Amino acid sequence: MFAFVSSPRGAGTLLPVRTPQQMDHYLRESELLTGSASRLFVIASADRLRYRVRWTAQGCEIERLDALGNPLDTVVLGCDEFLVHPLVDALRSGQLYTPPARH
Repeated sequence: MFAFVSSPRGAGTLLPVRTPQQMDHYLRESELLTGSASRLFVIASADRLRYRVRWTAQGCEIERLDALGNPLDTVVLGCDEFLVHPLVDALRSGQLYTPPARH
């Protein structure tokens, strides 16, 4: 069962991401529904940090986005490095969300 959270500032409905498996599921779902191998994730903090995540042959590519969706910073992390990224910290603390995938 999925819970929906209404996002402040008119950003629409967001789905909670509670486990690494759920994050992987959302990434795969996005690729199947949209053809894009990436997905937007939001950290529900005062800053509402936004990231675009995609799995690549080199590891996990993470782009930190500005308010308009433009990349501010891009890193490619191996599995061990990914486990200490702020996205995983947000996931563990129940603050990671993603918008529903659209066709």
